[in-house]
Amino acid sequence: MNRRRLGLVAALVLVPLLIFGLVFVLARDDGGDEVAATGSTSTTSDTSTTSEATTTTDAPTTTTAAPPKLGPGSPLPSVPQPGEPVAASTPDGLAKQLSDAWTSIEKAAPDLAAQAHVYQVATRALAANEALRGPTYERLSGSLLDQVRSDVDAAVKLRRLVGSPRTALPDWRIVEPPPAPELLSHYKAAEADIGVPWYYLASINLVESRMGRIRGTSEAGAQGPMQFLPSTWAQYGEGGDINSYRDAIKAAARYLKRNGAPNDMRNALFNYNRSNLYVDAVLAYGDRMKADESAYLSYYHWQVYYVTTNGDVWLPVGYGS
Repeated sequence: MNRRRLGLVAALVLVPLLIFGLVFVLARDDGGDEVAATGSTSTTSDTSTTSEATTTTDAPTTTTAAPPKLGPGSPLPSVPQPGEPVAASTPDGLAKQLSDAWTSIEKAAPDLAAQAHVYQVATRALAANEALRGPTYERLSGSLLDQVRSDVDAAVKLRRLVGSPRTALPDWRIVEPPPAPELLSHYKAAEADIGVPWYYLASINLVESRMGRIRGTSEAGAQGPMQFLPSTWAQYGEGGDINSYRDAIKAAARYLKRNGAPNDMRNALFNYNRSNLYVDAVLAYGDRMKADESAYLSYYHWQVYYVTTNGDVWLPVGYGS
């Protein structure tokens, strides 16, 4: 399915990618796409990348003001925006942010969504600044170190798919996805019916549209939470709604099954998006969810970032509405 998508990849996303951060929007030339937020070679959304503008403080602070009302045609905002968490600028600060955030995520604490956003910006910062990675990793251990390494590596790969930063905001809407348990039920129902592991379906959803947060049509015409071209949808959608989470997830499972899943997931994913960088990132996010469903809760709450000449701009729910 040589489809170019909404593209969290093109501008994206770090780990969050995820993706797409990820995810994340990037611009790509090879028909593959990470979190370009438009799924086309000219997309600049991101789920797996972060700009230097988001790594300027040591404190895991968030301002209390609401982010500005943004939409297509709005001037590029300053980065970071009000209400956006800011990544620490030192290994000690980043390690503390990551550890505190992951504790909340694992406990499914009341502040889980906010802490997942903190975790996201911290991993994006590491993906953007190689010099910080080793010293930060030295301050982490166990399963958290495994999670962070995997997320940062995926984000770095997706970042390599990013094209030129954009000078204008995208013609999208950012919406609230279905509740995490409902979305998880769609992935697991598709696995039960078709045999494609739920965690890889969730990973594609993360990288392609940040779990369906991005509503819009890619420059190549791809649509919906799993970013299908209408022609491909006609083959695999079985008469469903391209914008339906359930229908799109099942169609993606059919497409992957047709191309070798679950026995050859790499080939199946490469056909979904012809980039080994994309494949590596999707496998990484999926394998983390397989190992620990807490990773799913983290990825579910990752936000949409769009790579611009002002830096990576957070597009919160309500953007474009």
